[in-house]
Amino acid sequence: PRKGYTLIEDIRKNADPNARIGQVPPTFYQKDINPLSRTYGQFIGPQNYQGNIVLLNLWASYCQPCLQELPDFQKVSQVHSDISVLGLIAGENGVDPDISELGTLTKITLPILGTEGKSPLNVRACQDSGTIKAAAYFDHQKGKRADWMGLMITEQLYGYKSLPTTFIIDRQQIVREVQVGALDSKGWEDKLRLYI
Repeated sequence: PRKGYTLIEDIRKNADPNARIGQVPPTFYQKDINPLSRTYGQFIGPQNYQGNIVLLNLWASYCQPCLQELPDFQKVSQVHSDISVLGLIAGENGVDPDISELGTLTKITLPILGTEGKSPLNVRACQDSGTIKAAAYFDHQKGKRADWMGLMITEQLYGYKSLPTTFIIDRQQIVREVQVGALDSKGWEDKLRLYI
């Protein structure tokens, strides 16, 4: 059998975020790790917000533009109750960052989706690299829990080349645009006028 890293690298090579434009976003279920969020502890994804505009933001704790942008997303979501923002942790190698140690993020009430989740793929995989001693098993159709590899496959289903990357998903659950790089709250307001 092929090891998990091989599977992930195969997906990563072909993942292009712009290829998602015009498509229904892939379903996934990741655990909200933000204690200030209304959905804390729940397994959610964009499919839970049908009828709203969804901003799916891939970010990482080591990415300064990402950390600066999340409070701007908070402002946008407070002004527009029909815009839902999901912060999906990307590129963290299976370790959830401690939100309480991330400065301005300690006041964020948006869902922050961590590494624990359920894969939408009917896939079994494992990896046993020398640096990370972990095995991943997931089979969504049988309801098994997925560990960090479930998150990595979710990232690769959407694809990203750099962080932050944000997918704009309209009310009909279609990806309409991909924004690579950070914007401030005014930039997001301007961009979202087409969809509000």
